[in-house]
Amino acid sequence: MPADAAVVPVSEYVLIAAALAIFGIIGFRRGVNRELVTFVAVLLALAITGLFTDALVPVVNKLHRIMRFALSGGLSTGDSAALDTVGQIPDLVSTPASKAVLELVLFAIPVSISYLIGLRFRGAVNIGQKLLGSLLGGVTGFFIAQRFGPILFPAGQTNLVLATGSTNSLLQDTQVVAVLVVVAVVILIAFGLYSARRVVKR
Repeated sequence: MPADAAVVPVSEYVLIAAALAIFGIIGFRRGVNRELVTFVAVLLALAITGLFTDALVPVVNKLHRIMRFALSGGLSTGDSAALDTVGQIPDLVSTPASKAVLELVLFAIPVSISYLIGLRFRGAVNIGQKLLGSLLGGVTGFFIAQRFGPILFPAGQTNLVLATGSTNSLLQDTQVVAVLVVVAVVILIAFGLYSARRVVKR
């Protein structure tokens, strides 16, 4: 690592903060009614990943072998050699990393469906619905971050290395950090006021 590199610790709390902000903004734009559908889908996805991931691992591995057997022409030729070859293929889901990918896929399916459903019910929402949607979106983001934080940060945190001396000095300057935080808050408030004004004009 270069001598002038800046090492920035990134913990799961950064993920939680980012999820609160991102999903809060999304909820503000969509309104509480559409966000409620997504919230229910997230709870369903959390239940599915928590209860059925382990049970689905052998099913996924079996389906993977069947697909490989079909792609190798085993279904049309009935070649036993192809079946033996497929039987020697390692399991698709056999490591903690691959299991985490399976959990992510299982989680994404109902959540994606909920967003598609929300697209069919787009309409004008008032500021109250937007604020409630922002609150519900933040709760949704919190649940998502809590579920996948341990997967993304198994050790509790990771280090982001920025190999620039100037960046290091900036990060150590509390005034600069404070200004960045204030600017970010101002941008979010301005975005909320602009969106609210557009709703009032309608």
